[in-house]
Amino acid sequence: MNVIEKKTLRNLRYLCGSPDLVKSRYEHLKHTFGENYSIFAEPIYISETNTIIWTTNQEGKPINFTKLTQEDQALTKSLLRQNINALIKKAKTYQDTKLIEFLFNCIEVPSMENVFLIKNNNPKVILTFWGFVSDDPDSQKGLLAKIIEVKKIPIVIQTVYHDTKKPAPNKKIIFEYENNKKELISDENGKIIVENIPIDTKFIIKTPMYEKEKVYEFYCYEGGNYTVETEHLLNPVFKTIYSDGKIATDEMFIFEYNDKKIEKTSDNQGIIILHNIKPQTTIKAYQKDEKGQRNLHEYTITNEKEYILKIAKKVHIMKILAVDKKNQPVPEAEITVIYEGKKEKYISDKNGYIYIKGIQPGTKVKIIATKKKKK
Repeated sequence: MNVIEKKTLRNLRYLCGSPDLVKSRYEHLKHTFGENYSIFAEPIYISETNTIIWTTNQEGKPINFTKLTQEDQALTKSLLRQNINALIKKAKTYQDTKLIEFLFNCIEVPSMENVFLIKNNNPKVILTFWGFVSDDPDSQKGLLAKIIEVKKIPIVIQTVYHDTKKPAPNKKIIFEYENNKKELISDENGKIIVENIPIDTKFIIKTPMYEKEKVYEFYCYEGGNYTVETEHLLNPVFKTIYSDGKIATDEMFIFEYNDKKIEKTSDNQGIIILHNIKPQTTIKAYQKDEKGQRNLHEYTITNEKEYILKIAKKVHIMKILAVDKKNQPVPEAEITVIYEGKKEKYISDKNGYIYIKGIQPGTKVKIIATKKKKK
């Protein structure tokens, strides 16, 4: 037996008869309402001292409502609402107005100091001095009945990065309450506003945290603070440039990180963007040709700054074939090549070809085949 409190009756009036009937009223509740009766503490009335000892068979330390945190007060009110609504629903099945009247008398308490929470793996609410009201004409009546009337308010959820604790804009969360589930996105300040949430209602928020979700449980109350942490993923920007500093467009790079390998091509500004990269991830970027990897870069991603991918300028080779009137290759032909103010002479090889290194694509070239070299 777990004793909750022991008090002498002073300035209190019992709505269900004389105080010495409180034990029999408890047994009536127990018999009529089954498991739902456990919200009521069991009374032991001592007539000699006009005292009641209130007990429960619930395990755990009862904490007075007035000493609870705001969140635990919201939990207590939510449990009260659930229990009282279950009692009312049960009472209505008997179609007995006197029973319903009796029940509403029983859920009267002098003050919220007569409400207790036993917080364990399965939290319970216990009422002492149930059925009693104050003799003070100015005292409040129907304290618990008011809890059944649900007020709805907007709540503000603040999303922050788990590492910096700074606002996390454009982050997705999962919001659940009363069997409703929906995805919400934080605004540019990391805030999410959810309208019309019943006060004292329990709700759950799930945020992405790299390989797993982080789960938060809250109770809605006025002035509530709901801050949730989320993963801090980065979108690093890579700028591709040639060794001479010019922007390198349409260049394909292979990126390797976290056992992934992806291919990306630079846009018309020479930009490649990767998405959702975990901070401190090491990324290897390179190009590939028939000889293997080239233009290799390796970065550890720490923020969304611009990372440079420098490309060694390719050595382009222009291949020219000398042919005769029958379109047959002419070996040892003299060929003059004029481009960019240069004039160079070449002799075709045994297959009729000459090779010019270093001419960039798009260069205008004038070619003159003068004669076959004499032996």
